[in-house]
Amino acid sequence: GADLVICPGESVIISLGSTWPEIEWSTGAETMSILVDTPDLYSVSVTENNCTSMDWIVVSQPALPIVDLGPDSVICEDESITLSSGLSGSWNTGESGPSIQVAMQGIYWFEYVDLGCTVRDSVFVEMVQYPDIDLGDDFELCLGESVLLDIEFPGLWSTGVMDSSIVIWEAGYYSVEAHRAHCYSFGDVLVTDIAFPEIDLGPNRILCFGEELEFGSDAEQNRHYMWSTADTS
Repeated sequence: GADLVICPGESVIISLGSTWPEIEWSTGAETMSILVDTPDLYSVSVTENNCTSMDWIVVSQPALPIVDLGPDSVICEDESITLSSGLSGSWNTGESGPSIQVAMQGIYWFEYVDLGCTVRDSVFVEMVQYPDIDLGDDFELCLGESVLLDIEFPGLWSTGVMDSSIVIWEAGYYSVEAHRAHCYSFGDVLVTDIAFPEIDLGPNRILCFGEELEFGSDAEQNRHYMWSTADTS
C-alpha cells in the first residue's frame, strides 16, 4: 500500500493481504501483518517455490509542537485577556491565528493540525465582579455615640482592621478596600461631630395674670426646636 502517517501515540497495522509460505519483515516478524507505532521504513519479503518478492512502506510521523495556553485565568468584569499559543491554528471561537482577545467567562481551546494529526490545549477564563461597596453619604455623629460601618464582606479599612465592618466613635475620614481575586473596589465616607444642643430655660418662674414671659435657647449649634406646646421656634 501507500506510505502512511501515524500521529504520536498511535499505531497502525501493515498487512500483506494474503498468506505466503515464507514471510520475513524487516522487524524480524514472520506473520501476515505487523503492528507498528514508530516512524520508519518497513520492508517485507515473501517466498514461494524459491521465488522471492519484496515491497516496502514508509511510515512517517509529524513532529507536533507542544501547545500550552498557560494556567486558568481570572479577569475583572470590565477587563479582557489575550490568550496565546505561539502557533498558527484554530480556536473554538471560530478565529484562527496565534492569539485571541477574550472578555467573557468560558473554556477556550486551541488546536494545531499537521498531516492530519492534532494537538490541543484548553484554558478556563473566570470573570469576577467587583465587590459592591456602599458606605452611603457623608454623615454627622453625635458626641459619645457610635455607628456601624458594614460592607458585608471582608475588607481592609483605613483604621488597619481587616473585617467586614467596623464601629466608629469619633469624627474622621474612613475608607475601605475589598478584593475579589485582583479585582478591587474602594469606598469612603466623611464623619463629622455634632455637639449636643445647649438648653437652659433658667429657673422656675412665676407668671402674674396678664403678664407674658419669653424664654428659650438660641445657641448657635441648635438647629431644630420642639416645645411641649408644639411650637418649633
